Amino acid sequence: MMRFTQRSFCRIAALSFAICAMTLTSTALHAQERATIYKPAKVPEAAPSTQALLWFRLAKHSTHKWKVDAKIGLGVLIGKVDVEQTEEKEPLKKPLWPSIQIAPFDVAANDFAGKGESKKDVARLMAKAFYIGPKRFVFEDEDFRHYLVAIKPGTYVIGGTSSTCFCWGSKRFTVEAGRAYNMGETYVVTENGLSYWSDYAGLQTAEDLTARGLVTDTMKLEEPKAGETAPSVIGKFDFTPVQYDDAAFFGNHYGRLVNRMIPEGWTQGQPLILNAPETIVEEPAAEAAAGG
Repeated sequence: MMRFTQRSFCRIAALSFAICAMTLTSTALHAQERATIYKPAKVPEAAPSTQALLWFRLAKHSTHKWKVDAKIGLGVLIGKVDVEQTEEKEPLKKPLWPSIQIAPFDVAANDFAGKGESKKDVARLMAKAFYIGPKRFVFEDEDFRHYLVAIKPGTYVIGGTSSTCFCWGSKRFTVEAGRAYNMGETYVVTENGLSYWSDYAGLQTAEDLTARGLVTDTMKLEEPKAGETAPSVIGKFDFTPVQYDDAAFFGNHYGRLVNRMIPEGWTQGQPLILNAPETIVEEPAAEAAAGG
């Protein structure tokens, strides 16, 4: 039978602490590899010479939830209660704020940078991608949370949210070191009729998914405009409007639901077509609608 002396215990404890320290160091290095998301007290006075500085505005997500009706019956005796969603909304105690994923992008491969076939390749993708929101923001106003992020120069894509990949239609951008960029306004919409923004409250997930209890996200991107000024707490940077380009049909490497961002020109009542980055479903011609 194995016996543990006090010296053996001390050695095991020291080894455990060393492993924990290595894990924390590795995590810190991965975080540094992904991005630096600044807190209010840590906003730099100048853009880092080896990184690009990005100003993101993430719009408020929702302030209500669907009210549910609990059917209390004999099932409660065995811990089973039927819950049915009503058509009535009720306010949340606190508003919900979204998050978005940003990942390095390989334009030639039209996919996340570092994509490969092995599990190690997927792990490398996860190590390089990062999320912005809902916390660690610099400033919050009535409608937006403002984030200041430093990343390595290169090309990136808006990968989606924690639940949905925007691989059927998203946007990519390229940034240079030592420069500050205005990333525009992002409106993340969960397609369940609860968006805080009335323009997008009518969007609904496809019925075949809702029947299985699944709900997709989408997003409207209001691209930045020249001359926009950030709140003073963000810092006195000369923010250049970032240039966005289309990115579509890249891989869903995290096994999420799949959707696309809301394209330019979309209006309420139009479905989001999925076979082209910037195509809108056209209304049928009058003669076609009349059967002509």
